[in-house]
Amino acid sequence: MLKNKMVASMAVAVMLTSFAGGTVKADSETGKKEKIVHETWSEPVFVKGVSLTDAQLKQVQKDLGVESDFKTLTMDGNKMVELLGEGDTTSRIFSSVVVQKTDKGDGVKVDIKTPDNITRITKDQYRNASLTAGLTDVNIEVASSVKATGEGALAGVYFAFKEKGIELDQKDMKLAQDEVKMLGNITAENKDKKEFTDEQLNVAVADMKSEIAKLDEKQKDQLTKEKVEEIVKEELKKTGLEKSVDAKQQDIIVNFMYSFKDSNIANDKEIVNQLGKYKDSVVSGAKDTFSKVKGFMESEEGQGMLASIGNFFVDLAKAIGNFCKGMYDAVVN
Repeated sequence: MLKNKMVASMAVAVMLTSFAGGTVKADSETGKKEKIVHETWSEPVFVKGVSLTDAQLKQVQKDLGVESDFKTLTMDGNKMVELLGEGDTTSRIFSSVVVQKTDKGDGVKVDIKTPDNITRITKDQYRNASLTAGLTDVNIEVASSVKATGEGALAGVYFAFKEKGIELDQKDMKLAQDEVKMLGNITAENKDKKEFTDEQLNVAVADMKSEIAKLDEKQKDQLTKEKVEEIVKEELKKTGLEKSVDAKQQDIIVNFMYSFKDSNIANDKEIVNQLGKYKDSVVSGAKDTFSKVKGFMESEEGQGMLASIGNFFVDLAKAIGNFCKGMYDAVVN
């Protein structure tokens, strides 16, 4: 009897682990635009920074787990200018990336393998900007063997898609590149403020983009910079950042959002769904932060987070009950 109880307990533990793992995957899903080919690549693409020495390259390959069958590309200043239509051909690029296109609905997943060396861009910033560029359903792994901002790695993702025959819109790519710079700079400037987190900023910016993308074409044409400023201030207040993000930083966000309204991605209604799922996954991963933001838990986003948590435990309880009943019946019979 004791042996049967131990087996049942171990089985429940395994089931709990599997259940939790599945939930993480579901939280990170971000949907997918139809213009991106819904096919998983047969092999990942490794895009190395041109400025790496042989020794540094070897370390990056180790950090990223690069294997012999990976397609290898080199990101340099010329390629950056070609992709974005602007930049410096002499740019030194160290950050490197492994890109793997995944199945529809799998979402944008980012893993920074060397967080101490990627000094400016965070995981959530990469994901947020990837959606702006039109990327969905892709695994992105970033590394550098020396200190680097990480901006070159995002351009490397565009390069990988182009080499696989998937052309992204240049205007959207440039806007995404501007976005990671903006997010990285604002986070760096506010890193010592207790009331500021990178997660709050990314959720606010995702909501700003979503609010603009919901508008029809005529409404976007009539959207003034003053109205964009209202949207920016409202979303910053909702996430508790209205005081920590200063006037200069708010102006930078307003200018970015005013450019976003004219982008191709802003006219794709699926982006609203993608941004919503992305935002939910960020909030879910930083519950402690958002639960302390005054008014957030009463907002639509906060209520959605509470509902998702409640549904998780209801489903979990049902699953455990059904599983234990099955185990009991099997032991008795």
